[in-house]
Amino acid sequence: MHWSAQYVGIPYAERGYSRAGACCWGLLCLVQEEVFGRRLPRHDEPVRMVQAGIALAEGTFFAGVPVVPVPPEDARDGDMLHMKGFRAGKATRLHCGVLTGPHHVLHIEITTGAIVEDLRRAPWRWLGAYRIA
Repeated sequence: MHWSAQYVGIPYAERGYSRAGACCWGLLCLVQEEVFGRRLPRHDEPVRMVQAGIALAEGTFFAGVPVVPVPPEDARDGDMLHMKGFRAGKATRLHCGVLTGPHHVLHIEITTGAIVEDLRRAPWRWLGAYRIA
């Protein structure tokens, strides 16, 4: 069984960072720590989550943790994915998840909780993949 299966079904919780409930950044932090042993900064203020999305989009990271952009053909299991799409009917570029395979991402939404989706069919589109350097 793939590591991502244990996270499917976690409910969405604004500013959440646990199996009891998580936001998209919280789920990414939870997976990176539990599966890959990488502790990422937690931010409780929404503006910090927005800054996280911007930092991912620029290929940099805050709190002194450098990331490197990964071309789609080199992306692998566990890489952080920055996505764009629509949330509550509004376009957004501030969504993130964790790659679980060449075309699949583990992410979380208010309406679905944590799910693994095929990026070729999902409403979310790949903006960039990043790996902790």
